Amino acid sequence: MSAEQDEVRFAIPERPQESPEFLERLQKEHHSFLWTMLISRGATQAEADELLQNMWGDCVGQDDNRPSLLEKYNGKGAIRGWLKRVVINRLIDLKRHKAHEGELPHVDSDDADSNPFERVPATASAQSENALLNLLKETLQAAFAKCPADGMMMLRLVHVHELTQREIAHMWGWTEFKVSRYLTKAMENIQADALGELKKRDPWLQLSWDDFVELCETHQIDFL
Repeated sequence: MSAEQDEVRFAIPERPQESPEFLERLQKEHHSFLWTMLISRGATQAEADELLQNMWGDCVGQDDNRPSLLEKYNGKGAIRGWLKRVVINRLIDLKRHKAHEGELPHVDSDDADSNPFERVPATASAQSENALLNLLKETLQAAFAKCPADGMMMLRLVHVHELTQREIAHMWGWTEFKVSRYLTKAMENIQADALGELKKRDPWLQLSWDDFVELCETHQIDFL
C-alpha cells in the first residue's frame, strides 16, 4: 500500500481533541512537510512556525464551543493534502492582513519570483476570506467565458458526466486523438486565462495553478 493510500485510510477519531496519541502522530508525520511547503510559498520561518502552531492548536480545540479543526475534514483524499490547503489559505490571509496594515516584508529583487505571497496589494477589500473566495469565483467565471461553447460542453461531458473520449469522438465525428488534443488545449487555455485574470485583478497574488486548484477545492468551488 502506498503512503498516499495509507493517508486516505488514516481514520480521524470522532473527537480528535480527546486523542493526544492521534494528534501527536499527525503532527509528527506532517509538520516538517507543511513547514517546508510554507517556506517555499514565501512565508518567513517565524510565520511558518506561527501558522503551524496555531493550526495544531486548532486541531486540539478547547470545548464544545470550539470544536477541533479536524472535524471539518470529510475523509475525501489524503489528510496531508487537506492540511496543506488549510495552511495555504491561512498564509494568504496572514499576508493580506499584513499588507493592509503596512507590514509588507522586505523582498529581494532576485527572489521576488520565487516568493509568490511576499507582496500583496494593501486594499481593504482583500482582507477577508470572503474577498479571496469572490476573487477565485470571478477569475474562473472570466476564464470560462472565453472558452468556446463546444469546449465547455465537451469538458462537462468528460469530467462531470464521465463520458469516455471514444464516446465523445463518436458524437463529434472526430478521432480520439483529435478529441484528446482539443480537451488538452481547452484546459490549457482555461488555466492560462484564469491565471492571467488573477494577475490582472490582484497583481501581487501570483498563485501557481496547483495552488489555485487547491484553494478552489478548499472553498468547494466547482470548476465545471
